[in-house]
Amino acid sequence: NWFRVTRRWTLVPWFFLAIGIMLGGRGAYEVLGWGGYWAWDPVENASLMPWLAATAYLHSVMIQEKRDMLKIWNLALIGITYSLCLFGTFLTRSGIVQSVHSFTAAGWFGYIFLAYVVAFASAFFAALLIRRSSLRSTSRIESIVSREASFLANNWAFMVLLFIVFWGTMFPVFSEWIAGRRITVSAPWFNVMAIPVGLILLFLTGVGPLVAWRKSSWVNLRRQFIAPIVSGIAAGAVVSIWAGGNIGIYALVAWTLSGFVTATIVQEYVRAIGARRRAHGESVPHAFRMLLRKNQRRYGGYIVHLGVVFIFIGLAGAAFNEERLETLNPGDEVLVNDYRLQYLTARPIPQGHYGGAVARLALYQDDEPLNVLAPEKRMYWLEQQPASIPAIHSTIREDFYVILQAIETNGAATLKIYRNPLVNWIWIGGYTFVLGAVFVLWPHPQRGGASAG
Repeated sequence: NWFRVTRRWTLVPWFFLAIGIMLGGRGAYEVLGWGGYWAWDPVENASLMPWLAATAYLHSVMIQEKRDMLKIWNLALIGITYSLCLFGTFLTRSGIVQSVHSFTAAGWFGYIFLAYVVAFASAFFAALLIRRSSLRSTSRIESIVSREASFLANNWAFMVLLFIVFWGTMFPVFSEWIAGRRITVSAPWFNVMAIPVGLILLFLTGVGPLVAWRKSSWVNLRRQFIAPIVSGIAAGAVVSIWAGGNIGIYALVAWTLSGFVTATIVQEYVRAIGARRRAHGESVPHAFRMLLRKNQRRYGGYIVHLGVVFIFIGLAGAAFNEERLETLNPGDEVLVNDYRLQYLTARPIPQGHYGGAVARLALYQDDEPLNVLAPEKRMYWLEQQPASIPAIHSTIREDFYVILQAIETNGAATLKIYRNPLVNWIWIGGYTFVLGAVFVLWPHPQRGGASAG
């Protein structure tokens, strides 16, 4: 009962941290003007690390509820999650790593806070070690082809990803301790290391619902996996044909797995709705509502997983990104794919606490007028801090994204131009994720006089 209650309490901060991470990515993309949404900045990573540990816990605690297993592991994940929340606060306040988001360099106070983080983590895990004999479970995983095994694999993948993020974030500090100089790893290193693990997690997202608890039979596996596997292969083939074969292996795998996971979710809903219609004679919309009401955790969780699929689709769209740096005189044009961008004029924007310039750009697609874009370049006088405010023409298919780099004395404008296919599916996935999490968190109905938890 304690773990059931703890799981619901954990869902609340996990949910709001997920929203914060998504809003941070959206803000970086639309306001900061560097063309991306996630730079693996140390403070971005500080928010991601406890979220990864908490997500692992929310999956593995279901094994404890169902099979009374992984008690020690679940408590360890709780301790890791809270310790990483404290450690993330230390990163943002201490100045130990260089970040545009660090609020201060706390000096000696940072070391006091680090001591507090270490003291808490040491006390927690010492207590866990002392009590390990009373927390051991008598149940064991009976087969590697079981839901318990898939959840455990899911947990280890989250832990590997967490270690990658932690190691890359702290590598400048470790390198300074060992070699006497700071060596920073940038976004390409994180992408190379994290993308394969992310794809494994996406695959396990689809596998989990298809395998039975304890042990799955060959007949059950064949019945469960045929439609999702065919759907995944079909999705990969369609994308490959559409791209003319000019697609990276990671992007192709991401779309194939997205098709696989989506088919898994649809199959679970279709079968459950069909079962309710046969048993109760309900309409499809009513059966859908009752599934979300009677088993919110499972079917709301599938909506969360669908949101994750949409996010992966948006991330995979980066395989087709285009980037250009152009210097244009008034009246000049540049072609980007099927877009035509014409530089019209620029004007100063004097303000009380900042100044700069705004450019006016006419955007056409196949000679059809689409939009007038107005990217800005600002300088905040007091801080002597430059800022670029991008202009974005956005559709569900892609974004046309323009940053004003500089205005020359002769009126020429230097522009950084991006075409970002499918990027909006990241935000669609975020909204879907939030919707699913709301269903999971909604107060559960009473069953037999006791809360479902």
